[in-house]
Amino acid sequence: MRIIFAVLALLCGVGVKASDVSVYVGAGGAYSDMDVSFTTLTGLASQGRLEGQAGGFKVVEGIRAFDWLAFETSYIDFGNVSLTMPIDPPFVLHADYSLKGFGESVIVSGGSSHNRYFAKIGVLRWQAGGSYTNNSCYVGPYYTGPTFVPNTCAQGSFRLSESGAGISYGAGLEMRRRRVAARFQYERFNVAAANRVAAFSVDVVWSLF
Repeated sequence: MRIIFAVLALLCGVGVKASDVSVYVGAGGAYSDMDVSFTTLTGLASQGRLEGQAGGFKVVEGIRAFDWLAFETSYIDFGNVSLTMPIDPPFVLHADYSLKGFGESVIVSGGSSHNRYFAKIGVLRWQAGGSYTNNSCYVGPYYTGPTFVPNTCAQGSFRLSESGAGISYGAGLEMRRRRVAARFQYERFNVAAANRVAAFSVDVVWSLF
């Protein structure tokens, strides 16, 4: 919300007419793709990684300074990915990872009054959590070229709790009908506690004025 007030104050300072400014709010669903290494989850050298897709949600608020330029803040919950894998019964490896964050973005768009393509870039202030449990490190040696190398893994129970900030960027299509718009977008996020974070989302936004 602070960025919205700051942008409003800036626009008033440069003389933008109030009739040209539009404030909007919205919400939608997110389909996330995440990849995180076991080393990140445990803090120890460990082979393997957790990757998968998850469902989440997002809420947004923004201000259109012009028809082609908007400033937006958002909250996005990327969901949770998990893995449960038998190793050497009764031993089981279990890992899970979740991510959420607050974003601030600049959006540039172009097109007709009803259908507009847009690109966005901003910052995501993220918070990651996860856990890893492995009670048996023996899953056999693995073969690499001419020699066998002993397997490496982290044994025990570990929990991850990290936060930080990183660049986000994406592109999409917005379909407007009067005060209501549907947006379809794909975004990538630079998260230090993951190898890859991406999301496809569908939002519905309502222009307040």
